[in-house]
Amino acid sequence: PHPLATGAVIPDERPLQPSAHVRVPQFWRQMAEKVDADPRPGKVLVLPLDDYYQMPTTWGFFGVDSIANLLIKHPVVTPKPDGYFGDTPGFKAEVTAIETGLVSGDLAGTRSLMDAAGISDVIIRHDLVRGLPARTFADDRVLTSAIARVPGMTREVDGPLELWRVGDGTSPTVRLY
Repeated sequence: PHPLATGAVIPDERPLQPSAHVRVPQFWRQMAEKVDADPRPGKVLVLPLDDYYQMPTTWGFFGVDSIANLLIKHPVVTPKPDGYFGDTPGFKAEVTAIETGLVSGDLAGTRSLMDAAGISDVIIRHDLVRGLPARTFADDRVLTSAIARVPGMTREVDGPLELWRVGDGTSPTVRLY
């Protein structure tokens, strides 16, 4: 056998590091199927927003946070700070304001911001490791509690990943001005 192809060249045990071998949990694949089965246009916002381009997960992966982008066919909004590419400043400010409004409890403009950004679905992740030194991403429990109070939001999936529908999801993905 070929160690590079089988992964044998990469060690399972790495001092101070998680294993380099992980499996994407089935709940991520199920979420992608649920989102992609929805014919409505719109983007999928993944919360909490990353505080760094590499995120620690409860299932052993610690690396570039592209799981949603790789599995979901709908446009996925998950900014990656400190990466090589970024969002336009206006769009990034809108997305950040959505999370800030949820975390602070200032929910008045949250739905309008989602509509303006073309968000039709929100995924709240409960599979990130909280409490690590120097990590500052939002608490998923606070996000869940807040989004439940935003008018027009409906929880479709509950579990390690929550799926919330924004209104009827007919907000266009691309807007012309």
